[in-house]
Amino acid sequence: MSILSRYVLSRFLAIFFIVLAALSSAVIVVFISQATIKKGLPLYLTLRLIPSSLPNILSISMPVSCLMGGTFFYAKMVGSNEIIALKAMGIPPRRAFMPVWIATIVLSFAAVLFNDLGFSWGQKEMTRVLVAGTEEMILGKLASDGKFSDPQNNIVLNAREVTKSGELKRVKFTMNNPPVQGEAESGRLDVDFEASPPLLRIELDGLLLDTNGAMVMQRGKTVQEIPLDQFALGGGTSHYPPMREVKRVLASIRAEEEKDRRENAAYTAFALIRGDYTSWQEPQWGLRWDHEEYQKYRYNRANLATPRSFAAGFTCFFFTWVGIPLAVWLNCSDYTRSFFVSFLPTLVVYYPLLMFGYSCAKSGIAPPEICWIGNLVLGLIGLRLLKKIHKH
Repeated sequence: MSILSRYVLSRFLAIFFIVLAALSSAVIVVFISQATIKKGLPLYLTLRLIPSSLPNILSISMPVSCLMGGTFFYAKMVGSNEIIALKAMGIPPRRAFMPVWIATIVLSFAAVLFNDLGFSWGQKEMTRVLVAGTEEMILGKLASDGKFSDPQNNIVLNAREVTKSGELKRVKFTMNNPPVQGEAESGRLDVDFEASPPLLRIELDGLLLDTNGAMVMQRGKTVQEIPLDQFALGGGTSHYPPMREVKRVLASIRAEEEKDRRENAAYTAFALIRGDYTSWQEPQWGLRWDHEEYQKYRYNRANLATPRSFAAGFTCFFFTWVGIPLAVWLNCSDYTRSFFVSFLPTLVVYYPLLMFGYSCAKSGIAPPEICWIGNLVLGLIGLRLLKKIHKH
């Protein structure tokens, strides 16, 4: 490696890692503040969310850190007349750009892994931690106050005692809509975070129900389910499959689609044979077709996982592809001005195109590769800037 390459690479990476640490720390502080103040989560639960949120945080902060590292360093080179000195020695500016571009390509592959991990494992793990924390909060509320209420679902749960294993003793259950009251000797809370939305299940043994004055004994276990999206605590289970499992997930969705298509075709044929056209107006008929459309959406979303991860990850390279020549072309030693002028094309051009590509791919209007449209536009802008630098 030449002296110029070592110099450029060491300075760029030093700025990159400093900015990455500062930016990621700032995002974590904002995340903790929003979770504790707006959502009302306890601090210990918010801190447990940080490890699972790190892949998402790094996937956001890495491209911006690459852009800041490139623009800051090359604005400094312009201010120190180092670019002019290189040209006087017969060295084209792109020789000074090449080490950073190679480094950002390597960083882009790391960002691809963080994107894949964040949108598959990270979101799912955050949901699991939130839901498990919700269960702990409910049990803690019952242990300390003996009462838990959910005004969204009009449910009140009382317990005389909560054992160390989480079993509830002498449970009273009240629901206002419909009006139902019940008592049970014991019960247990269980959370299904794989459901969408996550569900809190209250299992009661030997429940004695009072419905409008009529006493009914429910033998065995009685289960009451509460959707956790009503608590503003449980996140959704909306996540992408990992890239290594995309083929298996797509094959599974295709099999379900084929099964639904055959069932709908059979129901349609039977209705035509019987001449029963009124059944097409029933709600169940509409639900069948809605479910088939939902399966198409699931397929498009899963098919987007790999292109989305690569397109989002390679913003590390394309941001510097535009930012470096723009910082040199501005010929300004003001770091802040160079960064914001470089960030403007990404903010105005890249992110709207990225969202447009995601929307088109999920709806099936365009193939999933359309999510690269923002990167391609940045590539053309960067190529135009490089030609201007070479010419002038």
